[in-house]
Amino acid sequence: TSRVDSALADGLSSKVKSLVDYYTDGISSYNEATIVLRDIYMAAILGDVAHAVKVLTNAENSFVLADTGDMLMNVIGNDQTPFIYEKTGNEYNVFMIDEFQDTSTIQYRNFKPLLENSIAQGYNSIVAGDVKQSIYRWRNGEWSILGRLLESDFTEERVRDEPLTTNWRSLPEIVKFNNTLFTVLPGIIDRYPEFNGSLDKLADVYVNVVQSVPNDKKGGYIRIENVSSEDNDSRKKDGFKKKILSFLPEIIKQCQDDGYRASDIGILVRFKSEATEILDYLNRYSASISEDEGKRYNFNLLSADSLIVGNSDAVRFIVAAMKRIIDSDDSINRGEMLRYYHLTGLRGGGESVISFSLVGELEQKYFPLGYGEFLLSIKSRPLFTLSESIISFFGLNGEGSDVAAIGFFQDQVLKYMNENGSDLKGFIAWWEDEGSEQEIELSGEQDAIRIMTIHKAKGLQFKIVLVPFISWQFTPKTKGENFIWVLPDKEPLSIIGAFPVKYNKEMQGTGFERYYNSELWSSYLDNINLLYVAFTRAEERLYGFTFPRNKNEAGAILFSTLSASSSDLDIQTNNEMMVNLPDFLLSGGNVYEQGVKHRNSGAASAEMLLNADYPVFGGENRLRLRFSGGSLLRLDEEKGLSKAYYGTVLHDILGNIIVEDDIQGAVDSAVNDGLLPIGGAEETVEKIRKMISGPLTKEWFAPGAEVLTEPEILAGDGEIRRPDRVVIRNNQATVIDYKFGGERSEHLNQIKYYKSLLTGLGYQVKMAALWYVEQDKIVEV
Repeated sequence: TSRVDSALADGLSSKVKSLVDYYTDGISSYNEATIVLRDIYMAAILGDVAHAVKVLTNAENSFVLADTGDMLMNVIGNDQTPFIYEKTGNEYNVFMIDEFQDTSTIQYRNFKPLLENSIAQGYNSIVAGDVKQSIYRWRNGEWSILGRLLESDFTEERVRDEPLTTNWRSLPEIVKFNNTLFTVLPGIIDRYPEFNGSLDKLADVYVNVVQSVPNDKKGGYIRIENVSSEDNDSRKKDGFKKKILSFLPEIIKQCQDDGYRASDIGILVRFKSEATEILDYLNRYSASISEDEGKRYNFNLLSADSLIVGNSDAVRFIVAAMKRIIDSDDSINRGEMLRYYHLTGLRGGGESVISFSLVGELEQKYFPLGYGEFLLSIKSRPLFTLSESIISFFGLNGEGSDVAAIGFFQDQVLKYMNENGSDLKGFIAWWEDEGSEQEIELSGEQDAIRIMTIHKAKGLQFKIVLVPFISWQFTPKTKGENFIWVLPDKEPLSIIGAFPVKYNKEMQGTGFERYYNSELWSSYLDNINLLYVAFTRAEERLYGFTFPRNKNEAGAILFSTLSASSSDLDIQTNNEMMVNLPDFLLSGGNVYEQGVKHRNSGAASAEMLLNADYPVFGGENRLRLRFSGGSLLRLDEEKGLSKAYYGTVLHDILGNIIVEDDIQGAVDSAVNDGLLPIGGAEETVEKIRKMISGPLTKEWFAPGAEVLTEPEILAGDGEIRRPDRVVIRNNQATVIDYKFGGERSEHLNQIKYYKSLLTGLGYQVKMAALWYVEQDKIVEV
């Protein structure tokens, strides 16, 4: 002890105190540096990618569409009358901006001058939104712009806040439930220890949540069940989900027994993966029910995934068959054909595993007789006819086929042909790049149960809403790639500016703590808002299921709110449009049930007239599609073709010929497109062979040159010019324009202009020629 006392007297005490002070002063900066260093390599990669994108866009004189807001903001600056709006050539005095709660800070800065100018000129503008439905923060939506910033940026005299206090969507019991739940729930969370001292209050966001209903509305029903089981498997997430899924068919059947249609039902989920689970389960259930139940109940389903045309097995089969036409030896594609053929449900006996060595044998076993010869025979047909031939031959157009997807696919085929021609390889490339991701356009009256995410449901409403998996986390993810941006305020980290770091508890006790707390509070707001959007979609009935596993999950928070006494929380619920939530708890507090189920009193919707199959018309007597108005000039086939029309057809055929070997295919395409009668095909082939056999014309269609047919050239006057043919050989260009009438002086001016355009583009023009095809005359310039 004496030695310790001696050491303390000699200055140990001050040294220890200095050491503690050094630790206390520096630990925050040390932890900040540790957090930043952990992700600095990722940030460096992001910086390199951003720099590469900037270099590329600058070189192409373009910019990333997502940067439009930043660009406008930089141009506008702080000008009160930004010139960019004046230069648009339009003048608007009044503005209405909807869904304003999802506006980003950059968007608001760009909108603000418009609003200020409108008000300054004595006009009124409207900003519509609901901060309780702000669920797009991940898209930079900022609720506080509507909640606070508008009132601070504009004087009180210039802003009038008008809450919409009447609910015209839902029945009274639904409205009372939501009024009470979303008054109590924010108040409970505001009392959480982690939000002590927070200036932001969730209750302030929900201050105007209470709504009334028109006097003529009665009824409404709510049932929320907290699923539990002694079964060990059911205590796991997958087990809980399986149990909840088993409840859904009975609820759907009960609702349809009460007079509701399938289209009156919306199933809302937090994640797309959950929508897929529900879709798969209900599809399997629908396939397993008896024929009588199948007639009595409608289990037709619509979801985002089911509306993606590329997800249709029938469409996948058609595309695989097209690929087979291009390359008949591709074993992988042949296996895909077999797989999708069975998945269409029109043929049984599909093997779960297909061995490449057995592909040929399985094709013989399952495909219609003569499939190989058939695919070869349709190779030269136009895209649309080729596709319809596949549909017909393989029986994809019968009752029970995926009519909507097949019809939409054929629409896309026609659209592609109009814009790009009948190129099978080109279509396959376009389909795989972008076409397969398009959503099938269906009538809003389609009688089917909708399955969608809560985000997609925003702005919609359903008579019956099911929320099967109320289980998402209210707290931000602390695992994985959940990054938030921080702005260090102390050197040396302040030098790097804004920086992305992973959200985790290590941020507490550092200079980043305010970002941690802000993200935590915002996450709770996001998830309360998600619950609000889901529950307020319901018009007449609301069903929900939870399987809480920890206190931060939506289900646990929901049931803790349902069991909370408003009086204990000092929250006023004596309004006639509110209820005491614990009064409606049953089954030991695991079921909340409010209201009574009534039969659907609304007028029944008219039955939809839907095609049960996809009709295909084959043979030479089928109607032929015309893709140009010029075809109207033709005469009937008994009298032959008009001279003007035949010239137009020859012009189109020549545009599809690169070398002499292409003549037959180009003529066949014209026949299949209905541009040329079948009887005239052979004569036309011989005529074209003769036309291109001359000394000059033979060179124009000889192999080994780069050939551009109707290339688009942007002229100095801003117009697009298209010479019929440009042949580039040995760095020298020959430009040719076809003519099918008499000689005119303007023809010479035209070909001279084409020559000057090519010269201006840096080409050495060897020859510019007018080819009067019918006269077999060439005029060189």
